[in-house]
Amino acid sequence: MRPVRLLPWLQVVKIGGRSILDRGAEVIFPIVKEVRELLPEHHLLILTVAGIRARHLNSVDLDLGLPVGSLAPLAARSASP
Repeated sequence: MRPVRLLPWLQVVKIGGRSILDRGAEVIFPIVKEVRELLPEHHLLILTVAGIRARHLNSVDLDLGLPVGSLAPLAARSASP
C-alpha cells in the first residue's frame, strides 16, 4: 500500500538535535537564512528532532530487547541537557 499524502503541498524540514542546535549562532544562523530564502516558494513545517544520538540509543535499546514502549521515555531523557 502506498502512503497517502494528506498535505501534498507541505514540505517538512527536520533540524537535528544536539549536533546542530548546541553549536550556537554560527551554525543556526546560516540554517535560518537558508530556510528564510525558501519561504516565498515553499510551504514548510520546521521541526527539531532528536538526532543521531537518540537514534543510536533506540538501536541499542532494541538490540537489548527492551520493549518498544520504553523507548520514548529513554529518548526524552537523552534529549534533556
